[in-house]
Amino acid sequence: QDMQDYGFIPNLNMTSEEFWGETEAFRKKNYMEGILGYMYYMMYKCKEKGIPFTQEYLRSLGKNINFYKGVQNWFKRINQYGESIGVNIEHYVISSGLKDIIDGSAIKDEFKKVFACQYYFDESGNADNSYKMIVLDNGKGIGLKDDQFYDARKYKDAAFVYLYPGYTYSSVNM
Repeated sequence: QDMQDYGFIPNLNMTSEEFWGETEAFRKKNYMEGILGYMYYMMYKCKEKGIPFTQEYLRSLGKNINFYKGVQNWFKRINQYGESIGVNIEHYVISSGLKDIIDGSAIKDEFKKVFACQYYFDESGNADNSYKMIVLDNGKGIGLKDDQFYDARKYKDAAFVYLYPGYTYSSVNM
């Protein structure tokens, strides 16, 4: 299941199929990239339903994630094993999911760093229309630049692609 399926979508009184179906139709109608499309549509649906779309709200959704049996104690076990053979193990997340939901999950403290999609929050704590996105597509990345699709693999030094209204972009090294 997607992380949105555990709390976000039920809070909209929708099924996963309804939300993702609407998101896909909206995205295609507006010629939006998939990740930016779902991020925008999450904000849109919250506004429509009167749900404040804040960092606090997103982080609260992380507590609803159900993990497979053994996931929550796996980190301790693998770290102990690594120590027993002289290896320091570090855990990272690289995800096209939402960092704030991951940061609210029961396993957030297990990670040295989380690289995932994020919203920009204004002074009031509300999400703005600016995003940080992680593009994962079997080694391919697709983004928008000057109203054109581009292959993010050409930007090998970029870990993050920032996209703002108007389709301008910048990249940041890890």
